Formats: sequence, structure tokens, C-alpha cells
Amino acid sequence: IDLDRYLPKSSSEPSAQSAGTPLPLDFLRDTDLKLNLSADRLRVFSTDLSHVSVPVTQSAGTFTAPFRAAFPEGGSLSGHTKAVLLPESRQVSVSLQSRATQVNMLGLTQSRGQKTLISGMGNADPSLHSMQRCWEDWKHSLDGFFAFVISGGTIISPSTTSTGETSTSRTAFQGLSM
Repeated sequence: IDLDRYLPKSSSEPSAQSAGTPLPLDFLRDTDLKLNLSADRLRVFSTDLSHVSVPVTQSAGTFTAPFRAAFPEGGSLSGHTKAVLLPESRQVSVSLQSRATQVNMLGLTQSRGQKTLISGMGNADPSLHSMQRCWEDWKHSLDGFFAFVISGGTIISPSTTSTGETSTSRTAFQGLSM
């Protein structure tokens, strides 16, 4: 499944209509559901995943979706997302916690079609939170941290020489973190 085909194309400025589109708070409050979503291969946000499993539960204003997946190039992804309706404020508290481990960064950056490639072994631990009334509110209320470390790698950048020829620049590193 290539979800990128169904996601809106990003633009530099959100339209006034999309910025003010409210979240389906009544659906979150009034609908109970239990789904088990799985896919052998999934592409989302220009990233390929395999062996994807997402059991989804929604009840009494709380949505939870733990997830597990593998990167076809090597490495794994796990975590959970949660949305809790706060009826008194007509907002939703949304959180995402995940962990990507032993990711083959060269394979990942190549499959994403990035111009600058990074090799090495990567690990990431994001923990993010936002309060939302509308779909676009996360852009103004996002909080949390995103830590990543890549070890034993190389940054591989295309460059153009003074004669107009294309060459490749390589910068090795022991550790790269943020």
C-alpha cells in the first residue's frame, strides 16, 4: 500500500480551510472500535516499511494505536500513538512515542530518494505531544523531543566541480547525533 498517493501534497502555506478543519471530536467521543491493521509492505511519508502491524482501539474518547514494523533495508520500528478527548476544553491530547533501532541508514536514505545519503547504523527515540482542536494545530502546539544517533557512517553528497562535472563528496564520522 502506498499511502503517499492518498496524502495531500505538502504546500508552503496551509489553506485557510485546512487550517481550520476541526477534528472529528464527536466521532472520538461516540464511537467504539477495535481494528487490527496489517500490511506486508507500506509506503508512507516517502518511507518503506514491511511487516506492519497496528492494532487500533477507540473507546470512551480514547484512541490508541500501538505499532510494529520493519524497514526492508534493515532495522525495526515500534511505538504507540494515543489521542484522548478532553471534553471540557473540546480539545484532543495527542501523543506519539516510538523507537527505531538498528536502521540501515544508507538503504533508508536511498529508498527515500534523498540527494544527500547517510550510511551507518541509526537509532531514534521520538516522544511528541500536542493539544489540538483542528487538524493543523499540531504545527503550533507540538512539544517533546526527538533524539537520534547514527554510528560509523558517511555523509555522501553530490557536488558540482568548477568545470560543471558532477562528483561525490564523502565525509566519514564515528558518531552523529541530535
